[in-house]
Amino acid sequence: SQSRYFASSFNKVYLEEKLSNELTEHASLTLLNVDNFSYVNLSYGFDIGDKLLVGIANELRQLCLEAELCRINSDEFAILCVDESRIKERIEKIRTHFSKFSFYIEDININVSFSYGASLVIFKAMVLGMWIIILTDFKHHSTPTIDFL
Repeated sequence: SQSRYFASSFNKVYLEEKLSNELTEHASLTLLNVDNFSYVNLSYGFDIGDKLLVGIANELRQLCLEAELCRINSDEFAILCVDESRIKERIEKIRTHFSKFSFYIEDININVSFSYGASLVIFKAMVLGMWIIILTDFKHHSTPTIDFL
């Protein structure tokens, strides 16, 4: 089960609570959706997909040590950071890292890319659902798009 692998990751409920109750300063929220993840599950099975998600989470944690990483859906992650001025640099760091990085899982080479959405979080009444809708729009672009709202 995926849930046991992500016991150390924050989840969607945690993020919603953090956005609505605890943020007292400006922050940035970056959403990442793993491109074509359903093909990994269909081609290689859910066990490989689970292992890939764990690997992705581990890599993202190492790349974003100053931020909080949350897994908000099966193949979607959120990065919440109080340093709002570095959104572009953070996304570029992630994009560059994963463009050069391959996961090797049970002799299968898997490359990963993301669709991104990012915003400054400047008020407490944020609703995570709104950001997920925005990210869904990004997923449907033929090329990765970075928009700053």
